[in-house]
Amino acid sequence: MVPFGRHWAEYKDNNFDALATAEGGQVFPGFATLAFIHLQDGSTVVVGKGLDNATKVEDFFGKRIISFPGAQKILGIEKLVPNFASFRNRAKRFDQVRPLLAGRADAIFADGLITAHFLNVVRERGKTGLEPDVDTRIKTSFRRIFNKGPQRLYFRDKMIADDFDRCHKELEATGELDRIAAPYVEKFRSVVGDQYPVR
Repeated sequence: MVPFGRHWAEYKDNNFDALATAEGGQVFPGFATLAFIHLQDGSTVVVGKGLDNATKVEDFFGKRIISFPGAQKILGIEKLVPNFASFRNRAKRFDQVRPLLAGRADAIFADGLITAHFLNVVRERGKTGLEPDVDTRIKTSFRRIFNKGPQRLYFRDKMIADDFDRCHKELEATGELDRIAAPYVEKFRSVVGDQYPVR
């Protein structure tokens, strides 16, 4: 395993058998599966700071944004970046959530579930005094301001890619995929509210 973002270069430059995951529009050597999950990127903000009900990227103009590497391109906002007070890319998720809780950022642009998970980790650490530089009691909320992002796998072997798609379709037809995914989304409903779909 390598850090998110670097895994794309590692797969291209080495003889790995598979890549997990690739964005819908990315092309890599080998054979892509159909989209098997969708990330829901959006904004995570501190409650009560005036951004709780944001519905579009433009609502964040003039604000300090933190996001993941390559977010400008993946989220389709490259031309909008000059409109933000600042736009910083951070590979480590803790380096995204801590500035928000410390008041050094106004919003995180990233997947709602991933952000919620790391917020919860920081909050638990805060209960034992391990996060002295941030107020882990601050409430946050998530708003869906981007389209769902399809995620695919790449395999060097076409037979494996085809088998994956076949199995995925079978699980989807029986409703098993929704049953598998639902508990992971429900775990974070207090943060993502009704803004994050099950799949």
